Amino acid sequence: LASCFDVLHSVGDEIVVQRAGHEANIGPWVNLSRRSGAKLSWWYPGPNGNAGDVAELERIVTKDTKIVALCHVSNLLGEIIDLPRIVEVIRTRAARDCQIIVDGVAFAPHRPIEVDEWGVDWYAFSP
Repeated sequence: LASCFDVLHSVGDEIVVQRAGHEANIGPWVNLSRRSGAKLSWWYPGPNGNAGDVAELERIVTKDTKIVALCHVSNLLGEIIDLPRIVEVIRTRAARDCQIIVDGVAFAPHRPIEVDEWGVDWYAFSP
């Protein structure tokens, strides 16, 4: 998926990647940043070890943010991320055309997938 965005991003754009995710959803966005010249910003777990720390996300998302890549469930911490809340923060702070890309592989086998309710642009998982 990250390769599809090659021609759409350049210097001045920003990509935010959740650090508590799986490498399969980190590496492609890091590589896109390198190829395109877009700034890479890391969304680190909060001080209490929560993968979906809203205060940290609010601090790093800017009007230049064009992609936010995150996991629905952190394979490192086991936390289910509050996607509606995260989407709300991103939509109010990021560029109007920001793409929210979610790794759903740890969530999808266990719960209903409600992409329309969550408001994400991309939700990926393997069977």
